[in-house]
Amino acid sequence: MYKEVSDAFYVKKGRIDHVEASFLSILGLGLLLGLRHSLDADHLVAVSTIATRTKNPMKAGITGAFWGMGHSVPIIIIGIIVLMVQTPIPESLEVLFEGLVGLLLPELFIENR
Repeated sequence: MYKEVSDAFYVKKGRIDHVEASFLSILGLGLLLGLRHSLDADHLVAVSTIATRTKNPMKAGITGAFWGMGHSVPIIIIGIIVLMVQTPIPESLEVLFEGLVGLLLPELFIENR
């Protein structure tokens, strides 16, 4: 059986198992990439559009929080489905979604001039 050495490492017959440590590393990397992604131009345009629609900071914050959840929940659901099915998302579908985002940005700009 395993003998716990620390919170992230286990030893089995003299061999250190890094499974938990690598899982935490993947979660940390995902968090960092998500934070970097949140500073992309399309996100900044969307959030600034939301924030400037109201003069009330509380309403703007609540709206922004719901925008963030609306952005995160589908990604989590799709990620779980992709992991369960064990099939990558086709590149053609990625290009389609990127194109849709590209079409949406000018709309946000025109709507809030």
